[in-house]
Amino acid sequence: MNAALNLLFPAAALAVLASVTITDLRRMIIPNRIVLPAAAAALAFNAVFGPGPWWEYPVAGLAAFTFLLVPALIRPGAMGMGDVKLAFFMGAVLGRYVAVALFLALIASALIGLGLIATRVRGRKDRIPFGPFLAGGSAVALLAGEQILSAYLSTL
Repeated sequence: MNAALNLLFPAAALAVLASVTITDLRRMIIPNRIVLPAAAAALAFNAVFGPGPWWEYPVAGLAAFTFLLVPALIRPGAMGMGDVKLAFFMGAVLGRYVAVALFLALIASALIGLGLIATRVRGRKDRIPFGPFLAGGSAVALLAGEQILSAYLSTL
């Protein structure tokens, strides 16, 4: 992959994540018109230019989608389907490093959520947008996912 594409693809992915974050914080929604075309574009890009095998990205997308779909179905209203679709986009962009993004998002959201409850800024039943946490975890994984996953796997 040439240098321009090495910069363009992550920049485009970060722009999508920023847009999703702003929209979710303002309106508590992750629009399909942003996430679905971006996921399709990411899959197409990674099929041609991705560093891993072409199938890694749709498989990672489906795995991340399923990972968040299960709790969304078990407890309707606790997580929106926009978060689930965003997880598919994350996998389409990150491939195997989507695991890093999901882990970071879950840890960060739990810590922030507990902090908001402990300080009584939010109650236990109040909704907190999850998209910004997914986007933040994705940004970190996009920039350092390989190093984080390698460091983790080396401890096993």
